[in-house]
Amino acid sequence: MNVNPKIISKKNENLTTSKESYNRLNNIYQSYKNILFNKKLDRVQNTDMKSWYGNYEGHFLRMEGESADPRGWASIQLNMNKDSIIFHISSYVEEKTFRLKVDKFDTKSIEFSMEPNENIKIIKTNSESYIIKSPYINDRNAEKNEVKLAKAK
Repeated sequence: MNVNPKIISKKNENLTTSKESYNRLNNIYQSYKNILFNKKLDRVQNTDMKSWYGNYEGHFLRMEGESADPRGWASIQLNMNKDSIIFHISSYVEEKTFRLKVDKFDTKSIEFSMEPNENIKIIKTNSESYIIKSPYINDRNAEKNEVKLAKAK
């Protein structure tokens, strides 16, 4: 039997091409599978996010040594709902409002980012008590202690 080497090399090329096609299709399938899985995961996370929705309030001493003077205090309001997250700080010295973006969350804590390059973390200590941590608040807190938040009912 006489075999032409050109035919054999063409068959090998076709086999390689078929293998590449299979790998390409498999990669596309895996990509779509991951996209669908991640969308399903996002829906589950958004459901869990609902437990964080609500209004939170807290206060801290803004001006050192002025605890008897109401102007020495600052108040914090945080309003979370499905559409937006608003952080408001009010004191004698400043009054600012920020829109926050959720970076990550779980059942015990939630982290936000705000402009300019600041972050806020809220930690759930028990069913009705929360602690807010942020360099932005620490810079304004005269006592440098933890700032507690209460969720409005």
